[in-house]
Amino acid sequence: MISIGARGIKVRNLQKMLVKEGYLLDKREIDSIFGPKTRAAVMEFQKNNKLKIDGIVGDETNREIMFLKYPNFSSHEFKCKCRGAYCDGFPAKIDEDLITQLQRIRNSLKRPVIITSGLRCERHNINSGGVKSSLHLKGRAADIRSPGVSVKELGKLAVNINSHGGCGISYASFVHLDTGSKRIW
Repeated sequence: MISIGARGIKVRNLQKMLVKEGYLLDKREIDSIFGPKTRAAVMEFQKNNKLKIDGIVGDETNREIMFLKYPNFSSHEFKCKCRGAYCDGFPAKIDEDLITQLQRIRNSLKRPVIITSGLRCERHNINSGGVKSSLHLKGRAADIRSPGVSVKELGKLAVNINSHGGCGISYASFVHLDTGSKRIW
């Protein structure tokens, strides 16, 4: 969590992003100190992204800031599909390495990558037939498809790009990608 009075590299990186996105208007505001102008910029970011407006960079704000680096994805694509029946949609933090892998796949394909299943709460995981230790529960897995791309072709690309995680390429309508140990099934 980053708030008024915080100092250091995390604040500096936040301020750089706020300048880049137009929330802080002057590069001279990048001073590594979370003061009133940084707080006001964070509050404007929160307002524009329909987040709780408190001027504090907590989990929710941090998640949305992270997604600024990935132009083809949004946090809402990863929300648990229980539709609020069992959780708030974000039962775990989304692994940034997973998003990086997905963006690399998207860049290589030059076409959309659709997340059919991202985060899962325990109850939704059970209801959808997921394994007890599913990495979907930890924000470290996504099931994907890409319009106009066969599952076989997408799976081959995922295996090549995801050099250190798992790839489930034996499914009929999607490819499973995760940031767990290296394995292919």
